[in-house]
Amino acid sequence: MKKFVFVFLLLVACHGNGPTPADAGPFFFGQNGATVSWTPTSLGSTLKFWFNPATLSLNNGDPVSTWSDSSGNSCTATQSGATRPTYNTSAVNSRSGVTGSGSQYFNVASAPVITGDCTAFVAINRSTGNSGFLFGSSGGYIGHYSDNKFYFANDSGSAVSVSFTLNGNAILEMKRSSSVVSIRTSKGGSWTTVGTRSGNATPSFLFHTGFGGLTATASFGDVLLCDTVLGITDDDSTWDYLKTKYGL
Repeated sequence: MKKFVFVFLLLVACHGNGPTPADAGPFFFGQNGATVSWTPTSLGSTLKFWFNPATLSLNNGDPVSTWSDSSGNSCTATQSGATRPTYNTSAVNSRSGVTGSGSQYFNVASAPVITGDCTAFVAINRSTGNSGFLFGSSGGYIGHYSDNKFYFANDSGSAVSVSFTLNGNAILEMKRSSSVVSIRTSKGGSWTTVGTRSGNATPSFLFHTGFGGLTATASFGDVLLCDTVLGITDDDSTWDYLKTKYGL
């Protein structure tokens, strides 16, 4: 199998006049019998990056040159020229985000090196084509989708995969726990085991559908990466935040 670079991007953001209330929040949901307002920064130091489309102030169809990291870790996503993804006011379930196809992707500055356990979330709308990335490096990929399979590879390119259908609007969660990689698309839902793979994984690219001749088109909202397996409270809160924000 080819060594691939990466992954899907995201972006539920703002219009030229600022984000709509549905995109920008705040987002309130029930938790432990109370109504709370929560954002991913509540996850603390385990949050390695968070790309939030509501930080973008662009018009529909504008190319996205810079996407700032909202985690506070300065993992800025950048691109130039024709390889820039575009801002889309109806990217994921009619919420704003980023759309890319062909060779469009982002480079991620100061990308964290994931040495062990991790959790990742992405709001996505997979449109056409059979192959594309979530996030990864020049040698591996934390997430790659191809021919109805989901792949995970470390930086050396050693990969595991599982048959998995991903169509339309979805929230995708991926975790690596004691080297076992699993994915799911619903809060509290059953995990699908991808396989067992240890080794460093470095998300230095965001959203790459054109590397190696890939042709997928996909749109993205929030993208989050943590360097632990989230506990049930933090995991549920992240799901509630994304489900409320994207109406999924």
